[in-house]
Amino acid sequence: MPKLPPAGFMLHDAIAGGCAGLMTRLVTSPLDIIKIRFQLQLEPTFKTKQQGSKYFGIYQALRDIVSEEGIFALWKGQMAGQLLSVTYGGVQFVTYNFCKKTFIELHKQQMLSSLHPNALNFACGSIAGLTASTVAHPLDVLRTRFVAQGEPK
Repeated sequence: MPKLPPAGFMLHDAIAGGCAGLMTRLVTSPLDIIKIRFQLQLEPTFKTKQQGSKYFGIYQALRDIVSEEGIFALWKGQMAGQLLSVTYGGVQFVTYNFCKKTFIELHKQQMLSSLHPNALNFACGSIAGLTASTVAHPLDVLRTRFVAQGEPK
């Protein structure tokens, strides 16, 4: 039976991944809000407002969202978004490091044939991304619904 990594390292990985996710979401949330508004816009994106689109450029969309809904609209759905990012980052870091340490231990005990380092990273990253996406997907649905609700200030 392979010796699995100690549980203590998982807490550190979860905290590191959660902090990385928190900062990422905080900084990129305004661009994500604009992206979702463009995705939900039914009218085609044209060069000018007179041609029928509410949002037709990043700067114009940013200006209109702030003037119509207030500056905090750029962080609408932030709690769900933060929960999503912290969960995704924490699960991804823990899963990646757990897989990597487990594969290395299996190789040391000759229960697994030699893996090229790039193949090992690819396999662990794929497993970590799949696991994190599966766990965090319901939170992504909630976040998108919150962002889609454009309410005047």
